[in-house]
Amino acid sequence: MVEPHYRMMSGEPARPARLAGARLHVRSSVEAEPFAESLRCHASQAWATRANDLRPHDPLLSGSIPSVDVERHGELLLVTIHSGDDTAARDILARASSLAARSELEAEDEFRASQHTWP
Repeated sequence: MVEPHYRMMSGEPARPARLAGARLHVRSSVEAEPFAESLRCHASQAWATRANDLRPHDPLLSGSIPSVDVERHGELLLVTIHSGDDTAARDILARASSLAARSELEAEDEFRASQHTWP
């Protein structure tokens, strides 16, 4: 599951929150901090090699190196990918949503394939 991640604006209390990126809900048994470090390294390496056009579904490749935070909540990791840049924040959310949709389709295909009965 993917949801928008907002940042609160400082100053007047009536100022609306601004889109900052995406929060992904990932089912995993890995530890949060090593997973976060792995994602940060991936983002830095991919950005340095300008790989963002090669992987259009990767939310870590939004045109600038995003911030990554990971928290464990039960069997889920909440992965927050965010940027202070409005354009990058929209791109992060779009890429994360695309990645989630693509992953759901692949999971459905695998399930259908596993249900095939052989004569």
